[in-house]
Amino acid sequence: MAIKTPRIDSLINLRTYLLALCTLLLASCNQENTPSDINDGSTINIDFADNNPIIGESLQPRVALIRPDGETVDISQSVNLETHHEKIVKKQDNGQLVAVAAGLADISTQYRGLSAISQVEVSSHYAKSVFIDTPHIHLLPSSSQKVSALAYLSNHTNKRLTNINWQNSAPDVASIDSQGIVTAKASGTARFQASFAGFTTELVVDVPDDQNLAGANLLLDTSTTTLPQEGMGFIRSYLELRSGSVIDVTDVTSWSVDDPAVFELNDIDDQMQIQPLAAGSAEVSAQLKISDLQLENRQVVSVSPAKLTHILISKNDIENGIQMIPDIPAGASAALTATAFFDNGQTLDVTRVVEWQADPQAPVHLIDSGENAGTVIALRPGMAAVSAGMNNEVDEAEILVSDTKVSNISIDATTPSTMLIGLPWRYTVTATYEDGTQTDVTEQAAWFSTNTDIAIINTYQDNPGLVVPLRTGSANIEAEFAGVKTSKTISVTDAYITGIKLTPDESLVLNPGELLALKANAVLADETLLDITHAVSWRSTDPSIVSVQSVYNSTPGELKAQSSGNAAISAVLNYVGSKSLPITVANGEIISVRIDPQTASIPLGASYQFRALASHKNGHSQDVSADTQWQSQDNDTLENLGEGMTKALRIGEAQMTADYKGFDSFANAKVVDAALDSIEILGDLSVPSDTTVNITDHLSARGIFTDGSYTDITDSVEWSTKNPIFLEIANNQSLLATGPGDADIAATYNGVSGVKNIAATPSPYHFKIANLEVHDTYYIVTLPDIENTPAFNGNYIQWDAISGENDEFKYSGGGIVEAIQGDSQRVKIIPFTPKVHPQEKQHVQILATCKRAYKVTNYNEYDYVSLETLEVGASIIFPHYNDADFTWEYEDGKYFTSRVTHINAHTEARLDLAGHNPPTVGAIMSAKLPGCDTK
Repeated sequence: MAIKTPRIDSLINLRTYLLALCTLLLASCNQENTPSDINDGSTINIDFADNNPIIGESLQPRVALIRPDGETVDISQSVNLETHHEKIVKKQDNGQLVAVAAGLADISTQYRGLSAISQVEVSSHYAKSVFIDTPHIHLLPSSSQKVSALAYLSNHTNKRLTNINWQNSAPDVASIDSQGIVTAKASGTARFQASFAGFTTELVVDVPDDQNLAGANLLLDTSTTTLPQEGMGFIRSYLELRSGSVIDVTDVTSWSVDDPAVFELNDIDDQMQIQPLAAGSAEVSAQLKISDLQLENRQVVSVSPAKLTHILISKNDIENGIQMIPDIPAGASAALTATAFFDNGQTLDVTRVVEWQADPQAPVHLIDSGENAGTVIALRPGMAAVSAGMNNEVDEAEILVSDTKVSNISIDATTPSTMLIGLPWRYTVTATYEDGTQTDVTEQAAWFSTNTDIAIINTYQDNPGLVVPLRTGSANIEAEFAGVKTSKTISVTDAYITGIKLTPDESLVLNPGELLALKANAVLADETLLDITHAVSWRSTDPSIVSVQSVYNSTPGELKAQSSGNAAISAVLNYVGSKSLPITVANGEIISVRIDPQTASIPLGASYQFRALASHKNGHSQDVSADTQWQSQDNDTLENLGEGMTKALRIGEAQMTADYKGFDSFANAKVVDAALDSIEILGDLSVPSDTTVNITDHLSARGIFTDGSYTDITDSVEWSTKNPIFLEIANNQSLLATGPGDADIAATYNGVSGVKNIAATPSPYHFKIANLEVHDTYYIVTLPDIENTPAFNGNYIQWDAISGENDEFKYSGGGIVEAIQGDSQRVKIIPFTPKVHPQEKQHVQILATCKRAYKVTNYNEYDYVSLETLEVGASIIFPHYNDADFTWEYEDGKYFTSRVTHINAHTEARLDLAGHNPPTVGAIMSAKLPGCDTK
């Protein structure tokens, strides 16, 4: 029998107490380390930055706790994610989820009793290359710029990669964060490598040193220095380093204007937009601060009171105000421009300012903003309407997307095959289609480099075809478009530049307004030459005399003679400069001025024009009458009216003097007591139909006076035509022949006229069709006798079509000419109506002057007129003559111009007679086609 003593009982009770206490403590500890389940109605949700990753891409999940009151808490770092389809999305050892195969995968997680599942679809489109949108950048110390790594996919699209790991060769020079923001730390060159799906690409970052910055200049580049009040312009700033490199610093420049009532400055797409507010002038100030370096530049901009009249959409540059938009093959693109016209005659490129619109269902994709605004990408065959609007003025354009197939593509042959390390060059590729047309498809092509260790290339909207050479060696640059491929082998050299040679290299004399393209070649250490026109920094000693386009313009090296004087052009790259090229603008190289004529006999009461002619060193002669200071020795005898014009007031003699920029000349004039008796027109003139000539290049007017004296009065007479059907005179200078025939022109002065008969010969633009191709919306005709087909681009054209058993039916169709690039004998015709086809062995006539003469074949009792061509008697089709101006002789020597008021049949139309006699059968009348300007 066990006897429990009080001590033993106490020990047992103490042990029991301690055990119970430990149990309570452990329970308490567990409660702190393992949170209890959430039962308040909260949920969790899994979101992915991209639910459609590509193979090789890491998923970027975000897990959120959503409370009943709507509050969300990011718990991504507190949960583990699991994949339910390891063959599609694999979980790596570090917990990262990576897409490894195409398909659907479920991803799930749990948190405090809550669970969630989400699904991602790994794309079947795989990466074919990796590139960087701006693979070579220049950064100022402490400045930053964002770059993006992109994958070019098998479906010909690009995908921005957001979780790239970068390897940095020089972390002390520059750094890059997970968002792709590069920050410059110190001078030098840093190379960043990005790898994805087995592909590698590089980013080169150059940061200038203090020595390079010390000799830097801040340059301003304005689209125009005179703006209309209802227009706009852009201004950018560039830092030209001592080495010759140029950096766009618009976004880090401080801008101001001294009179904000004239215009304001707005930051638009890293350019400063000048928005005019009122007529006047104001000065733009640009300041750039780099550490202790302070740079400044100024530019005066004037605003005129001009008003916007209309906007015109066209393909690239406009020509004579005509809308020119060729067909776009499916898969290609066209860069449209919007040009604003103002009532003072000024035009402005407003492509990036107008509001671009297109139907979302149209067979094109229209880029409506940014650097590529106005670019139309053709998606599929069909018609698309595109509009551009500004200040309540809108223009519309119809674009035909054709189904023409690509036959071959080619890289620009002028692209250099040898490249210097670190000197980028943009390649371009042109597609040739089955119909012979050619289109630049640089932005639609896929670009590849066969050796990305040697050179990388972009497939990207902002920099397509940009090649950056990285190391010495060889690589093939490949382009692919519409299943067709081409390639070019390049060799990258590390040969250093020993000199830069400009072409031309001899001193030049230019006239004001003249343009000239310069070329810069690098002379390398191995004595070879390399074209670096697009890479050097171009400099002019005086841009107000001769300006030169920089590398940031579309035509670097193009210079323009601005005003009289002397200047020099040079080019710099990598601290190596070219020999200066002296440029003289002709007005600054005058060698003499003379008055023409030197002697003159002027009838009393008559006006007389003297001219001041400046001779230049280059042999050029220039009429400077308007800018010359004129003086009459005896103003009571011969009055000086200015700009060389005089009036004879009394009989006697007087001397005229002319002073132009310090050059003097004298002429003797005698006022005689004689009246103008007659005018004789000297010279012979025969004008081919559909052409214009300058009258005074062929004819002159001699005034014969009552005393038998005579003098040349060509510059004083007024030229007119006696028959406006065959001949038309514009600006008292140009003579236009409408159709074969003859008519008189007259020279009139002080009520006295002289007459001369002018012959209008057949048109030189009458061509026989050797071959015809009929397409759904256009024709292609072969014209063996035609020359210079681009000169007729946009012209009206008519053709003869004959039908019937005995060829008794003859019609004249009409349309617009489109030149086919690279083709010297074939042109495309866009018909006004597809009812009348051109025919082989028949003729076409290109209406280069938009005007043609016709014969009246019928005028019926209902006042409807019918016309036929003079050449073959083909009846004209009236529907496209709705707004044409018709001219006929309604009385002897009297002419009237009218328009069509109604069309009965396609070959009959009623004219607005306005009370005049109608045209008679057999008579000749002319028609000037609507919407067509003489070229």
